[in-house]
Amino acid sequence: MLAAEPENPAIPEWHLAKSTMKECYDGWDVEVTVSGGYETRYYENGPVDGPFGNAVLTVPLYSRKERLSRQQSINKEIEHVAELYADFEEQSASYMALSEEKGLLKKVMIDTGAQGITAYYDLMKEIEKARAKRNSAARKIMMILENCGYVEADKVAGPGSALGGRDQTTPQGG
Repeated sequence: MLAAEPENPAIPEWHLAKSTMKECYDGWDVEVTVSGGYETRYYENGPVDGPFGNAVLTVPLYSRKERLSRQQSINKEIEHVAELYADFEEQSASYMALSEEKGLLKKVMIDTGAQGITAYYDLMKEIEKARAKRNSAARKIMMILENCGYVEADKVAGPGSALGGRDQTTPQGG
């Protein structure tokens, strides 16, 4: 059984979403390799036993072309979320307008008879379609932002999440 969807799903303000997306896709692809243990090394004077430790930090140097390509990729992801925000706002407006029209149609439905009833139920279908599209856009937005580390104010990030269990409404460092 599906859980009931909220009447008015909440999504974060655009500036929070945009900064979350920028932080998610920005940065360097740094690799850190650490190894340690106990080893025997053989030299001219004989073997030497002892602990060892190695740490390697690999930092890529991006060319101008690579930096532009990465920025273009970031912009594409932000643009996708912006389109979802536009869909959400458009469907929210349609939903509100159709809901108001429903109230008016309900009042005149009795006077117009069968034709009014048919129009009323056609309008109900349109309202549900707008609501479903709006909620779908909200779910997609939240999925993308949560994958980038966004956590709503009344929720706590779970174990293994990007935030390590901290509760916050803005992206890290933002």
